[in-house]
Amino acid sequence: MDFIQLLFARSFAYTIVATVDFFMLLISYGFLSLVRISARWVTWLIGSLIILDSVLLCLSFFFSQLAPFRQTGNLLGVLSFLVAVYTAAQWLTRQWYVLVKKRMKSILVTRSRQTLLFLREHHQFFGWVITCAALAHMVFFFPILTQVRAYEVVTGFVALGILFVSVILGCWLWFLARMKRRTPKSVHSIHAALTMVFFIVLFLHI
Repeated sequence: MDFIQLLFARSFAYTIVATVDFFMLLISYGFLSLVRISARWVTWLIGSLIILDSVLLCLSFFFSQLAPFRQTGNLLGVLSFLVAVYTAAQWLTRQWYVLVKKRMKSILVTRSRQTLLFLREHHQFFGWVITCAALAHMVFFFPILTQVRAYEVVTGFVALGILFVSVILGCWLWFLARMKRRTPKSVHSIHAALTMVFFIVLFLHI
């Protein structure tokens, strides 16, 4: 299987996984709204636990008492991918909302708007969760890099580099917004493009 076929096959498979992941988010969000539990607090709780586990995994290489947390190294890699889907879904949800807000029934428009606002509100938090989980995943493999296939090492470092650049741009956009300054459209475009490239490299890495 050549590179193009491999990329296509993995992209197709993980696009299905990402779609299921996003719909699970929608179902969970709808359920929490139905039972009147704050989706915001649940999101922050789960995200904070992922960040805490990432920190404890990194510290486990200095404190042997924390060694059991190393078992979550691969899980954190998977979680970083699943959460990354939510950050990318903000753009798709916005396009959907623009499409339906003048054509569909009010309840669908309302739900779409609520989902978009939820994703926007947590976009930066999701970014930090992804970064911490991905970094911990890298730290987990650092002592055994010689035992890992070369393409996994290369694509892993490339994906992490793209993620860091995206985070820096995201922080810049946040700073400009806080200072109430106009944000260059090109920066938004680059930030979005980096997300797509990140997923392509991630599809090759996983």
